[in-house]
Amino acid sequence: MRTGRLLLCLAMGWASVAQAQEAPQEHPIDRALSACIEKDYTTVGMIDCANTAYDSWDAELNKQYRALLAKLSPADAAKLKDAQRKWLAFRDAEFAFIDSIYAKLEGTMWLPTIVMDKSNIIEERTLQLQSLSSKADERS
Repeated sequence: MRTGRLLLCLAMGWASVAQAQEAPQEHPIDRALSACIEKDYTTVGMIDCANTAYDSWDAELNKQYRALLAKLSPADAAKLKDAQRKWLAFRDAEFAFIDSIYAKLEGTMWLPTIVMDKSNIIEERTLQLQSLSSKADERS
């Protein structure tokens, strides 16, 4: 019986260590968003927090784009510019789709969610550009 408990405790400990190692570190923008919402979890407060996070992700996206662009050859920079133009078209289409879905829902509780859905799209592209920038560093 003791051996079974010991094995169970060891297995749980290993699972916790493995999970902690796999868990991505929360980005400072996401931490700021969580802290902001904790201070004011009213609908208006959440909208303000979500808008601030959106603006922060948008600024970070532009920063990562410029950083990556500076590392590229002229040919690769042209490819990035083309890809970013196409991504912006995708983003705008995705935002229009999000707006159309939420337009059919009632209640102000959806307002912060709309902003967060849009913010998530910006965040994903930002992290993608950041990852590509790291890979560009490895090439040189």
